[in-house]
Amino acid sequence: MGTEFGGKIFKDIRSTDFDDFFCDCEGAHITKSRANEIKTALNLMWDYGKEIGLVDVNYAKDFKLGEYTFMPQKIKVPKTATDRDRLIEYYLSLDTVYGYACALQECLNIRVSELKALKWSDVFIEDRIIMVTHMVDIDGNYCDYNKSHQTEGMHELDLSDRAIMILEKIKSKNYGFRDDFLFLGKNGNYLLTGECNNNIHRACKALGINKNLTTHDCRRYAATQAALRGMTTAALQNAFGWKDKDTAEHYVQVAAAKKEQKRVLVDVLN
Repeated sequence: MGTEFGGKIFKDIRSTDFDDFFCDCEGAHITKSRANEIKTALNLMWDYGKEIGLVDVNYAKDFKLGEYTFMPQKIKVPKTATDRDRLIEYYLSLDTVYGYACALQECLNIRVSELKALKWSDVFIEDRIIMVTHMVDIDGNYCDYNKSHQTEGMHELDLSDRAIMILEKIKSKNYGFRDDFLFLGKNGNYLLTGECNNNIHRACKALGINKNLTTHDCRRYAATQAALRGMTTAALQNAFGWKDKDTAEHYVQVAAAKKEQKRVLVDVLN
């Protein structure tokens, strides 16, 4: 087809060419997150090439990035506890499906792909847990949990008092959603990530919160607060389902720096 990558036509590219490409990206060029995005795009291209018979093997699928060093990714400063409280109250006041979804996500350590797939049969309020068994993938398909960086697969989330309160409020609405789902959008479709983010942006604007928040900031907030309260790297990695410990370690180091900064400044000012 004439498509080129690394100076070669598509059908002639092999694993060594991927190695050369990512070696060129090492260091200060791109972050690991950006490298993963590139890898995902290449994987989709090769899947399509295999589907139409252009190549026999998808060399991008099993290519690992663990041996490469990329530019450290800056973790965005998360919202404050006050911001979070105000956002939750605002979401609940909307009395809409997306409002309740955003409010619940604020109270759970959960990805939006997991939130979309929640069913009432996954909720055990008396045991104070939710079982995460499925997800809605990027193509809008309800499927078994298969996040590539989630090593434990199906896992459980602890329910706080606030999460239980929001769940009971959702239950009282008796929406009659099909197939036991907690949340479905218009025409019985799964929630849209873009619409969730739109609700967050509208809430921030209404409340005067000048931060570019998204659905993922709920996890950033939880990770930051957990690290500040003493959660170890290993515990963070397990709780948040990160494949490697680098991200967890970053949160722990940032928390330690904040504590040291506060301690020293207080001592100096005294």
